[in-house]
Amino acid sequence: MLGHKTMKKETLKYSASKLYNKGILLAIDGLPENQFKNVLFEIVPTNTDCVFEIHAKFMGVRMESVDVNVQVCLCIYFSSMRFHEFLEFFFRICYSSNMRESLS
Repeated sequence: MLGHKTMKKETLKYSASKLYNKGILLAIDGLPENQFKNVLFEIVPTNTDCVFEIHAKFMGVRMESVDVNVQVCLCIYFSSMRFHEFLEFFFRICYSSNMRESLS
């Protein structure tokens, strides 16, 4: 098809410490900053436009997964809720009781 680009869908991986140092991640509820190096976030494209799966891993073990719709994020961004408040909410969801137990 003329003018149609096929985009390569690839998984992006970021450590919590890298996201924290860039100011994207503010905190993970109940997890000290010195443990952020053990947390990995994978952003995986789906077959649905504007929707990504974000997987949280702690020491290589998948803890949580959530689907994120970019359009919903933009609505939140431009609404009264600040985007960093949304991210705080998201990362609280990613932090499960299993992760707390593994730190004990």
